[in-house]
Amino acid sequence: MPATPPTSPSIQFLQPLDPLLNRTERPWGWFETLVVGSPIPEVGAQLATAPALAAQALMAPVLTAPAQTVPAQTEPAAAVGAALPGPGDQGLALPYLVKQIWIKPGCRISLQRHRHRCEHWLVLAGSGLLECGDDRLEATAGTSLFVPSGALHRASAAALGLLILEVQRGDQLREDDIERIADDYGRVVG
Repeated sequence: MPATPPTSPSIQFLQPLDPLLNRTERPWGWFETLVVGSPIPEVGAQLATAPALAAQALMAPVLTAPAQTVPAQTEPAAAVGAALPGPGDQGLALPYLVKQIWIKPGCRISLQRHRHRCEHWLVLAGSGLLECGDDRLEATAGTSLFVPSGALHRASAAALGLLILEVQRGDQLREDDIERIADDYGRVVG
């Protein structure tokens, strides 16, 4: 019998996206969007933390029975979810997006920043290095990192690769909110 994720009056699940249809290949590996959501109107004191939501998002695919309390997704950007608090957000409820990112062994993503979103990273498997500002953090399964909006950041994989669950929060959750400062694949814009 599949495990049922914990529930809370302030959290609703949306129908998870099919990862195989949402995988985007990159020279360093791939990413796939798992869940897209927006704050629910009655967000109270019970807000999900990034690791808790990430764990719930990973369990969401087991909820396939029609009797479950998972609302059907009608539009990709109009799904229902939970607000995630983060340092400095003054309790603002923001839309979120959950991605799974695979970085191939010995590769790294661009040194980048975002103007319209912050990110929480949770390492699921592998090893490597996470950079945020002047901080360097060894990445192993269970390592987490908060990346504030505007902070320079990068993830690099060691010999076995690196699998990261990324929870984005912000007023614009688009790929064109990436400002690349340095890139191994020539994608830095002018």
